Amino acid sequence: MIIKLITEEEYNTLLDIQKNHPVLTFQNKGYDYIDKSKLTDDDKNALEIINTILSKAIEGFNKFYNYCYTISNEIVIRFDYDWSLTWNNDIDKIIKREGIPFIGVGYLYLDELLKGFRVITI
Repeated sequence: MIIKLITEEEYNTLLDIQKNHPVLTFQNKGYDYIDKSKLTDDDKNALEIINTILSKAIEGFNKFYNYCYTISNEIVIRFDYDWSLTWNNDIDKIIKREGIPFIGVGYLYLDELLKGFRVITI
């Protein structure tokens, strides 16, 4: 996955949307999705803003699904993106891998969009 860091303002916008639009946050179990029949016009507007910010930040971004929480109560976003994209160091550029593109689900801690990927130490 390749991301471009978002601004503090965009991060705060995503946080505000998460807090003010509870229908967009749930603990999905498998293939659960937002119940679009429960969305207000304000919720739909918020979804557009989320998709705009994420499409700038995540290479190959396709669609936002929902916010959810980790066991430690941190906010995570669930979304679709093109797993076929990769960074080619030889030409210093993002390229599509050979073969059929694969759109799949990804998860990111919300703060990774602001600060970059977390380093895990074992």
